[in-house]
Amino acid sequence: MIAALMPFIRRLLLNLLLAVALLAGYTLWQQSGQLQRQASSLSAALRDSATLAERNRAQGEQLNAQAAAIQQQQAASRELASQLSALSRQHAAAAAKLEAAIHATPAAAAWGSAAIPGPVARLLDTTGQPAAPAADPALPDGDGLRPAGAGAEDQRPAGGQLATTPGGA
Repeated sequence: MIAALMPFIRRLLLNLLLAVALLAGYTLWQQSGQLQRQASSLSAALRDSATLAERNRAQGEQLNAQAAAIQQQQAASRELASQLSALSRQHAAAAAKLEAAIHATPAAAAWGSAAIPGPVARLLDTTGQPAAPAADPALPDGDGLRPAGAGAEDQRPAGGQLATTPGGA
């Protein structure tokens, strides 16, 4: 009976081996496709990495150039500041000389020591004067100052009288 089952067992084992071989081939084929995809992803990542490295290098060069330009601008600013300071000192010295020359003339000394006439001094003196009245008594009635906050109802109508002089005043 075992002898009669032997061809069946042999076929079963051969079919089992064939199935295992097919499964192993399918697995290898799948892994090969996955490895190819990973290899293409890796090459794309390497290209991207090289591109980014080139960009980083270019940006580094730009930053170095900008740093050099900033240092040049700082040096130029310091030079301009020192020139401005020197010019300011020269200007102050020249102004002092000019001021001294202007005030050193006999005419300037005489003008500076002259007394202001009394009527002019009274016009210039504003101390001790009372506040201005709300209406000038010399004006005719109705031409005084309007009370504060009276609004537009107390305004004179516009265009009531034409200007008699060219230019409108």
